[in-house]
Order: sequence, then structure tokens, then C-alpha cells
Amino acid sequence: MANLISYENWVDTYRPITNHLYDIGQVDGFMFETYKSQLAFVQKQNPQNVWALIWNDELDADFIIPNWCVANSDRIGFLITKVPWENSDVEVLYADFNNEWSDSAEDESEAA
Repeated sequence: MANLISYENWVDTYRPITNHLYDIGQVDGFMFETYKSQLAFVQKQNPQNVWALIWNDELDADFIIPNWCVANSDRIGFLITKVPWENSDVEVLYADFNNEWSDSAEDESEAA
């Protein structure tokens, strides 16, 4: 099972960079799109600094996961961090539409 952390903990720990190419305003200005110049910029980064924002239909929630090579149908966008991930077994709860996972993310963050 993945180590589930809160978005706030992720921001503090990994320090995402702002999208300087185009301010789309998503994910606090950190998200890069999945096409054209933004994708080209993402692909030039150290893979361990790249995260994917994905939608999990079954859980009705958005998660940020390490690794930009995820299925196109699940991927919403990319995030790049200053601090690289060391273990791909971490998931960040970004949006919980049913409020089912928020407590779990907070519990894991407090334990870290």
C-alpha cells in the first residue's frame, strides 16, 4: 500500500515549482499541461522531480503520484518539484470529492 500524504505536506516536503510557461491556475499554479511546449519542458526534467496529477474514478478523488509515465486517460497534468522523490510508493491526496480519503491522508502526514 502506498504512503498517503496530504497535499500540504507534499508542498512543504517536495517544493513544487510554479508553471512559468503558462499560468493556467490549476493546482495553485504548479500544474503543467500534457501537450506542446509544456510537455516538452516536463520531459526535459529529472524524472524523479516529475509527478502526475491523476483522476481515480473508482475512488472519486484526484491524486498526485511520482512518475510522469502514466496512462493518458488517467493523467490530468504534471507537477515538477525542487526536491526529487526517492520512493515511488507515495501518493498525495489532492481532491477528495466524497471526503472518504482526507482523514487517511492527514493521519499518515501526522505520523511522518
